[in-house]
Amino acid sequence: MSLFGALNLGKSSLATQQTALEVTGNNIANAGTSGYSRQVANITTNPSVPTASGQYVGTGATVASIQRQVSQALNDGLRHATSDQYAADTLNTQLTQLQAVFGPLNDGDLASQMTDFFNSFSTLANNPEDSGQRAVVIQNGISLSQNLQSLRSQLGTMQSNIQSQITTQASTADSLAKQIAELNKQISAAGSPASAANALMDQRDDALSQLSQIMDIRVVDQGGGDLTVLVGSVPLVSGTTTRGVSTKLVSDSTGAVSLQVVFGDNGDLMNPTGGQIGGLINARDNYINPAIQTVDSVAAGLINAVNTIHSQGQGLAGFSSVTGTTQVLNSTVALNDPAAGIAFPPSNGSFNLYLTDASTGLITTQQINVNLSGQGTQDSLDSLVASINNAGGGAITASVNAAGNLVISSNDQNITFGFGEDTSGTLAALGINTFFTGTNAGNIDVNQTLKDNSDLLATGRGNLAGSNQNAQALALAGAASVSILGGKGINDFYTSYIGALASAGKTASDAATTRQTIHDTLFAQQQSISGVSMDEEAINLTQYQRAFQGSARFITVVDEMLQTILGLIS
Repeated sequence: MSLFGALNLGKSSLATQQTALEVTGNNIANAGTSGYSRQVANITTNPSVPTASGQYVGTGATVASIQRQVSQALNDGLRHATSDQYAADTLNTQLTQLQAVFGPLNDGDLASQMTDFFNSFSTLANNPEDSGQRAVVIQNGISLSQNLQSLRSQLGTMQSNIQSQITTQASTADSLAKQIAELNKQISAAGSPASAANALMDQRDDALSQLSQIMDIRVVDQGGGDLTVLVGSVPLVSGTTTRGVSTKLVSDSTGAVSLQVVFGDNGDLMNPTGGQIGGLINARDNYINPAIQTVDSVAAGLINAVNTIHSQGQGLAGFSSVTGTTQVLNSTVALNDPAAGIAFPPSNGSFNLYLTDASTGLITTQQINVNLSGQGTQDSLDSLVASINNAGGGAITASVNAAGNLVISSNDQNITFGFGEDTSGTLAALGINTFFTGTNAGNIDVNQTLKDNSDLLATGRGNLAGSNQNAQALALAGAASVSILGGKGINDFYTSYIGALASAGKTASDAATTRQTIHDTLFAQQQSISGVSMDEEAINLTQYQRAFQGSARFITVVDEMLQTILGLIS
């Protein structure tokens, strides 16, 4: 090799070490940059050349490539772990909030209030004519109703918040999908060398990581810089195009409507199961919606059980007029026909109508038959009105008002009326002589008739003065089997649900901890490859600096040698 060749060797060495220093400096500068992957200057030896003596001497080194330090397999695993972690954390957060809505088991929780409500009937049974205790029973019923309404409202708010979060996350996912498609385009256009697209590929990996936080994805490298992003087995991003992410209201087989995540181009369901969206959908469908159904079922069971018993009894005074609280949508169809719109439809049976003449003290009992046997003409509200009018003999009048409610009124100021022995459930179904109004937790309330006159609270049966038989039956209603609760008592049904919710919350908390550990382990492994170590870069910095200084000194020596030779010639 000539001295001029040696100069070129030194020059290439200076350039090589300078490039390596610049790569190191770039790593140090981006040590704290999110999504940055450490880069390495791959230095290779230049070809050797022969000397005059037939030996071969190297011609220095060059930077063959500047390569990102990534493991695609590890990145894929980390994205999957990220989706699982965010789904578990989201579910855990929602269940924690759900448990907070129901509250701890204390004097203010629903179970305790139901116990207080039924116990107040037991206390009243000791002295059924105690006006103060009657007021306590009614107030406990009001408080219980308000608690159920509050629970239903809070759960509805949680449901709405989840819907809003799903919409927001879907919009973010749509933006990220567009960004990934655009980065695919830019990376493909960058071509060779691969280092020209290093920053773009880091941006794309960061976008993929953010997308995996929102939903579970799978990434397939198509070569040439293009990636395909799948949700499940369906492509979301293919090369430079994206199908988009959107939401729409979808009806299920029961007719219930819920917000679902769909592909933006054609509205097909996306069904993400991981990430924040997967966690939100899981929480909504498997916990929030069932919680709403549970509270509504508890309220419905409470209304039906208490009203069925209360309608059998009599209070300290009779009715001079009463309006049913149930609106019948069609007064001409059978009372148990869905077209009638009665939430708790009656069955075949009968009930007693008691007419009390205050002037004589005479009590007349009239049995009202309700044919809902499926045989013969089935009783409608209109036919029931006719039966009551016939039994009343002109002393009372029954009718249907404009709103579809049954109205019964006395035509004689000396005559009051009451009810009992209802084997059909018609009185409770129509809201006659009932304690509660409403059909679920959203509209449950105490009958305004009782709020206005506590003497109408039905504590006795058989029209016997001082009777406490109905109050005793009401005190036991919380533990009695309720058909609409699957045969469970109201208290047992609710406490069973709370126990299951607590168990689900513990499972969700444990799963969140486990998923976090898995994610952190994979993240540490990924960072050991792609992360910037300041200690390592400091060593590289010293190494390349010394090499650069040595190359500079080498050039100086060769230059001095050239000057010596030139001096000999001159």
